[in-house]
Amino acid sequence: MAPGMANETKEPGPGAEKPVLPRIHFHIVLGLFFMPCLSAGIGWMLAVNDVLNSYATRTQRLWSRLLVALVLVDSLIVMGSMASGPEDFKKLAAATSLPKLQFGIVFEPEQRDADPVVSRPLQDSPAERAGIRSGDRIVSIDGKETTTQGDVIDEFAKSEAGVVRKIVLRSDGDDHEVDVVPEARRRFDLFEPLPGATRDWTPRLGAFLPALVAGVLAWLVGWIWFQDRGWGWPAVFLVLAAVEAISMGAGRLLEARLGGTSVGSLMIAMSVGGAALPALALLASRLLPDPRIAALGETRRSAVRGYFRGLFYGASGAFRMMVLLALVDIFWFGSRGPNNPIQNVVEGSRLGTTGTLLLILDTVLLAPIGEELLFRGFLLPRLMVQKGPVWAIGASAVVFALLHPQYGIYMPLMLVYGVVLGWVRVRTGGLTASILLHLTINAFAAGMVLLSK
Repeated sequence: MAPGMANETKEPGPGAEKPVLPRIHFHIVLGLFFMPCLSAGIGWMLAVNDVLNSYATRTQRLWSRLLVALVLVDSLIVMGSMASGPEDFKKLAAATSLPKLQFGIVFEPEQRDADPVVSRPLQDSPAERAGIRSGDRIVSIDGKETTTQGDVIDEFAKSEAGVVRKIVLRSDGDDHEVDVVPEARRRFDLFEPLPGATRDWTPRLGAFLPALVAGVLAWLVGWIWFQDRGWGWPAVFLVLAAVEAISMGAGRLLEARLGGTSVGSLMIAMSVGGAALPALALLASRLLPDPRIAALGETRRSAVRGYFRGLFYGASGAFRMMVLLALVDIFWFGSRGPNNPIQNVVEGSRLGTTGTLLLILDTVLLAPIGEELLFRGFLLPRLMVQKGPVWAIGASAVVFALLHPQYGIYMPLMLVYGVVLGWVRVRTGGLTASILLHLTINAFAAGMVLLSK
């Protein structure tokens, strides 16, 4: 990441800033992200050259070290890709999509390492018709022992529609076998009630607990170490809690009117919450002004240039992080793949024009604008007052990432985006470039999923 956020010691002298050779080398290698072998090879040559030059200034040494770190990352990507095989990546790609077949067994919460105890079977599903009940433990499938939910999921993935799977269940200490015939997964209409769907908010709220803990710790750090209690962090979580409450209330009203939970009701509820987020973020800024922000004396720079630089850093950083996380997934987590909520919605339902517009409204417009107003518009300047831009960008990016728990082990990808968006906000001195960049990131993700359906 370009450390334009750092308080660098620069060479004195009139005129424009002198070019720093290691900085140029860093950006050359950074731009070769789509060719890891080439970037690693060229990067090592440039890095060795910079190290041997023994640069004198702090800025030169900083960029030289960043180049070495970048080359080490690219080398890890190359070695990891060579150690894995095409089948590993095929399995990973398959895991990103919803299963093509349906058994109707629900694990809540779904955790690959947890015991394979059935939370409930879906109504009128193959599992319910076979007699599977809540609390049953899946002991084996076709004679293969299953000790975790991951074992069950992997075995189900090998099934074929209409082909019987013999499942041994343990209920009240007794084992019995049932025959389950998987069927093709059905895609639901936009406002068709989902069988067995419930709006239990406890798991959702529990997933945000790490973000809350991180926010409380950051608030305490500001209070104790920086002697600035501030109300930025409490206000952020009050806004997020209000958005969740508004979304939940809208969902309840829609479900009562439509006769059950549907993909459409969930999307409308999310859009209502998404519309409330920017309004509440602006309200927080008005009710909790901080006159010290004006004293920061931020310099306004070109939003266009900041946007394209952020796009470059975001693409190169996200690509590397995505490949690293994929390799970690392959070697340590059994290729479970990222959980993409947008893809799940698209693959599991018939959106039509209305659903597609709702998806674009919430994902591409409301969410990016609201998140930027709250994190980079309201929170980040208040953290800059405490301890400068590095602290502000880092702390806000960590909590921003933790507020996306649905991505699981791929959550660090959100950290990259949070850092880049924060850097763009600090670099340009305004929100225009960061909002446009966030819109671009979400539009790209949504567009890729919609075009692939």
